[in-house]
Amino acid sequence: MTDEEKSKAHRWFAADCYNRTWTYMDNPGRTPDETQAMIESCLASMHHWRFREDQNDEKRSIGFWQASRVYALAGNAQESLRYGELCLRHAANAEPFYRAYAHEALARAYGVQNDGDSRRRHVELGRAEAAMVTSEEDREVVLNDLTGLGD
Repeated sequence: MTDEEKSKAHRWFAADCYNRTWTYMDNPGRTPDETQAMIESCLASMHHWRFREDQNDEKRSIGFWQASRVYALAGNAQESLRYGELCLRHAANAEPFYRAYAHEALARAYGVQNDGDSRRRHVELGRAEAAMVTSEEDREVVLNDLTGLGD
């Protein structure tokens, strides 16, 4: 396999696994097998992103956000927190939209852990970041995802 073929394969698998993960995430009636497949698909996507020429911290933060959300959906607070922290670290120098979503991930993770104070703190930090998002549409998407997490 040539380097160009490898690059195309990583590009395809990164996107395919990311989108497949969303299919599992959007299924509220996931079976335990599907939950495991959701986790594996998400991690596979992140693995292939590592080898893409267009990877950067901002894009890595998206993968870490998805992993945090996946583990929250699976009820695994420890892994959700770990990936939420990685998301926040990789979003540190990104646009406010990405930082807001890092805090959204951490709020969800702390919700799974039943740590209401930390959950509310990250919701507020997420809202503060969202306030700096210049696109009204993007700002509303983030705020909608934060809704209900801080109550």
